[in-house]
Amino acid sequence: MNPLPDVPAFRMLSAEKIDRIHEAAIQVLAKTGIKVATREAIQLLVDAGCSKASGSDIVQIPPKVVQACLASCPSKFTLYDREGRACLQVGERTVYAGMGTTCIYIRDHVSGERREADLADMALVGKVLEALPNLDFTATPLIVKPTAEIPQHAAAQAGFQVLTNNTLKPILALGEDASVLKDMLDMAAIVAGGKDALRKKPFVCVFPSIISPLIYDADTLEKIFMAADLGLPVRCGSAPLSGGTAPVTPAGMLTTCIAECLGGIVFSQLRAPGAPVIIGNTPGILDMRTGNPSYSSPEYNMINMAVADMAHFYNLPVLSPAAFSSGMDVDLQAPLELMLSIYSCSLAGSNLITHVGGMEAAMTFSLELAILGDEITGMVKRIMAGIKVDEEALALDAIHSVGPGGQFLTDAHTLQHFRREQWQPTILNRCAIDQWRQEGSKQTRQLIREKLNTIIATHQPIPLGEDVQTELSTFIHNRKHANQ
Repeated sequence: MNPLPDVPAFRMLSAEKIDRIHEAAIQVLAKTGIKVATREAIQLLVDAGCSKASGSDIVQIPPKVVQACLASCPSKFTLYDREGRACLQVGERTVYAGMGTTCIYIRDHVSGERREADLADMALVGKVLEALPNLDFTATPLIVKPTAEIPQHAAAQAGFQVLTNNTLKPILALGEDASVLKDMLDMAAIVAGGKDALRKKPFVCVFPSIISPLIYDADTLEKIFMAADLGLPVRCGSAPLSGGTAPVTPAGMLTTCIAECLGGIVFSQLRAPGAPVIIGNTPGILDMRTGNPSYSSPEYNMINMAVADMAHFYNLPVLSPAAFSSGMDVDLQAPLELMLSIYSCSLAGSNLITHVGGMEAAMTFSLELAILGDEITGMVKRIMAGIKVDEEALALDAIHSVGPGGQFLTDAHTLQHFRREQWQPTILNRCAIDQWRQEGSKQTRQLIREKLNTIIATHQPIPLGEDVQTELSTFIHNRKHANQ
């Protein structure tokens, strides 16, 4: 285990616990094995030295295969924006936050109604994302409701087109099945200028989910192989439920998470050694009182932090689907849960913290909550920048110049540094009560709405070029009529 870096950091696991979790996960793969759905994938494992009983689809993966695949993984990768500019250095302890992910409903920012999402909502989410300075990417934020004009087999693709047209920021692509994901990646290649251009400067990362416990179905395998073949980063992770599809103890849950991640990495690296991967689970906690999953409990955040510890142990990038609320509205519960998850995962060194804007355990997306999440992320990023200590920052010349009993307000050192050193809020209040009253005694919720409405009224995203839009529209048209 490497020593903690010179940035704010926290470890959930000691070096001894990390070793024990690693050995337990290795034992699960070697003894319990994984269930593999396709002959192609089974043969890939067998050819690499894995074993299975005749007629069985359970494959045991020996430690040497896991270690060889871990050794071939890159320790970091770069995500680019839509126009090919490097923007996210994913790995080590860099921290980024983004929207997401695949919410079925949206909380209407005007009426407050919880309703199914449409293409206009997807466009608006992309537009707001582009205007928020502390959010760096998005996972596919909404599941677009099919209509007579946009049938089910073209809805996700149309949503991807609209999202891409309204934001430059990288996208973690989720598709309900491998055929939809293939369409999204084909569309991404059109935007990038071809598959080779997309491989060289990827602005999409593939986001499949392994089925717990220890099942690699045909769809998930195809998504992993698709990413590997294209040289695109892929999230190797699962979404187990503690006490449901994984053990109820955090250590047992973590062992399941890591075993499933390592299995995904094995498939990726056997398919294409050196393909970029990212570890990341969605370790839900099955609430035994309600039967509902919790994605904002202390245990959920603990396991996300521990997964980050394991990723750093493997020297691999890590994703934490953490920044969302189990609450039903932008009330006191939401900021409490967002601050806990974003801050804890940042301290753990998670590279991509997803799900900003999600509420109701990611069933519903809220633009207001995204505004709040951006503010919280800004605070956390300032803390994560740490305290710089050099001759200029120590300010000894200024201290000597001002002397005992003096003031620093008008000192040149203050004027030179205060804008960079002091984070400023956009919706949180710092003024005195008299000024607050003079400005209308506005509550935080009202300030959030005002900021959101200003973005909607004034921000103009940079659209795709007309030729690219035409090609994408033709692609969607052909997809809409493919089943006719």
